[in-house]
Amino acid sequence: YDKLHNMRTLGFLDAEKRKRVAADALTVYVPISHKLGMHALKYELEDICMRTLEPEKFNSIKKSIDTSRNAKAHAIRSAIAQLQKAHPKMKWRFEEKHKSYYSTYSKMIAQDKKIGEINDTLILKVLVADKESCYVALGMVHEAFKPIPKKMKDFIAIPEYAIYQSLHTQVIGPDRKPLKIYIFSEEMDHRGNDGVV
Repeated sequence: YDKLHNMRTLGFLDAEKRKRVAADALTVYVPISHKLGMHALKYELEDICMRTLEPEKFNSIKKSIDTSRNAKAHAIRSAIAQLQKAHPKMKWRFEEKHKSYYSTYSKMIAQDKKIGEINDTLILKVLVADKESCYVALGMVHEAFKPIPKKMKDFIAIPEYAIYQSLHTQVIGPDRKPLKIYIFSEEMDHRGNDGVV
């Protein structure tokens, strides 16, 4: 986290050193934070680095992604309302999850897609009590919304880097467009954001 503090204060350095430090962070610290399961740190570092190295590209892609997120937020609110109505006794907590602008942009480049073809500019997070409740919630989500074939991943049975655990699914949302839903226990969510601390 010391590195993150240093990155947040890059503006005090001259332009050449700013870019050198940002390039090093993108090459070294971003992959390390990903492998340690420190996704909150990773996403902030990625955006600071991109904003430093390619400010015009960053501002352009940020505008496009923000527009997409705003549209997706409406579908997420509708999905939450539908799930709460169908299962009023379930003590679930809902959040919106978004990856870094850099991550979304990298995905667009790697898959040769436009922003409108990226389904995870904003993701619905369902937070439940424990591991068993994750699978129960998955069944209820699939009962409420039609799952998209071959778009379900079980990172509980097979954790990513032996740290990250979650159930990922993609369904046809209330707006009849694909909607990504991640299901975590509270402990899994904490580990997925901050790693093992």
